[in-house]
Formats: sequence, structure tokens, C-alpha cells
Amino acid sequence: MLLQVDGSHHAWLEERGPRFALLLAVDDATGSAVHALFRPSEDARGYFLLLEQIIRRHGIPLAVYSDRHGVFKASPDGRRGLKVSTQFARAMRELGITQIFARSPQAKGRVERAAGTFQDRLVTELRHAGASSIPEAQIVLEGFLPSFDARFRVPAALPGVAHRPLDPALSLASILSFRHPRTVARDHTVKYRWRTLQLLPGSERTSYAGTSVEVVERPDGELSVEHQGVTIPSRAAPPRAGVLREARSELARNPDHERIASGSAPGAHPGGSL
Repeated sequence: MLLQVDGSHHAWLEERGPRFALLLAVDDATGSAVHALFRPSEDARGYFLLLEQIIRRHGIPLAVYSDRHGVFKASPDGRRGLKVSTQFARAMRELGITQIFARSPQAKGRVERAAGTFQDRLVTELRHAGASSIPEAQIVLEGFLPSFDARFRVPAALPGVAHRPLDPALSLASILSFRHPRTVARDHTVKYRWRTLQLLPGSERTSYAGTSVEVVERPDGELSVEHQGVTIPSRAAPPRAGVLREARSELARNPDHERIASGSAPGAHPGGSL
């Protein structure tokens, strides 16, 4: 399965609410809308959620065809001339999905045409339903997808299953996450944005001070710490000095303001996630 993916910014709710983005995935062979969701903006978090639903329902696609948005393809570092992989690109490598980049909007014909149809027909459905928020619009969208496929899906030139089953040994939730390297401090803490995570001693290892680890942030904001693929039990540490200043700065930079404003920093969970 070759998926064409794209984001469509539009006044989906007309005057009833703000503009936001539709993230859409279309099967290149049939024109079927494999999945779609609404997001405040076109971001990696949304594309992770989109792809997770597709993989759990259908399997792993062979390739993803997209534009050169910063979510998919990193720009060269102006100071060093290096290209840093994006979180999305790293996840695609781990899943064995080939990334293909379009050089023009016309090259993504199927998903571009589908987005235009959505802007026409789905807006009407949203108006009739009186939707005035993203959650309400998402409910209408879920009901719209089958009717779109019934009208616009075409038979594939080569019938058959064109996706791979998910390997049970792979943790899809862990792969479709944001991973950031950190070094454990001498007090066994790891800092991530405005939060501090306290690593808990275990029977196999009592200290991780000075160890290189990864902070893993799920698309829903849940945090965990991993070392060589193994989750380290952890809990939220007391806020450090300047935490409010950092949180305000992050709030100004990050468009996903609702998650930040909620201040989600729950206590310890089984398996070391937060």
C-alpha cells in the first residue's frame, strides 16, 4: 500500500469556530480515504496518531508519499550544513516504511483531489450537524469517511493485500513517539522541557547516574525513560527552579497549547511511564 498523506488547512467550521487542519491519508491505488483526523495544526503528533490508527486497522504500508513539510523532511542545518532526521522519518525507518517526497502539489493528485472534495462536501455535513469544535467535527468526519469511499473509491489495478502485518515484537506506541537523548544527573533525575523525572532504583541496577538514556514522549503527552530499549521506572520529581518560566516559554512556542495548559504531570505508573 502506498499512502498519500497531506494536511488541509481550512475554515472547516465556517464562522462557528477557528480554522484548523485536516490530516488525510489516501490509498494511491484506489483513492480510498484510509483515515483522517482533525488537528489544531499540521504537526508530527497528529501524523503519528493518524499512522497509528492506519497500522492497527490495516497493517504497515509499504511507502508514504508526502510533500516536503518539516514534519517529514528536515531542512539542512544552516550553521553546519547537516540534515537532521525528523522524528517522523526516524519512526518510518524503524517500521520499514519508505518515504517518497513529491516535488509539486500536482504530484500528490489523489490526496489533493480528496482534500478538495472534503472541503466541499464535509463542510456541508459539519454545518448540518452544527459542529463547533474539533471533537464534534471528528465525530462527523468518522461518519463521513465510509460515504466518501462508497462514492469515490475505484478498484485497484492489481488486487490483493498491499500492507505488512505489524510484528508483535514491535511496540508501535514506542516507535510513534518523540525520542530525545538525555544524560542522567548525579541525583538520578532527567530533565525534559519544564519537567523533571526521578529515576527509581531497581533490583538489577541501583544507579543510572551519568548514563545516556532517551526520554520518550507519546503523542498523548505521556512520558517514560528508556535505556537500551528497556523502560526505567520513574516518577515526576518536584518542580525545579525556573519551571514556570520554562513552561510559559514552551506554551508560547508550541501550538498544542491545550495539552501544555493542562499541566499533565501525573505520578508514577506501572512500568515507569508518566
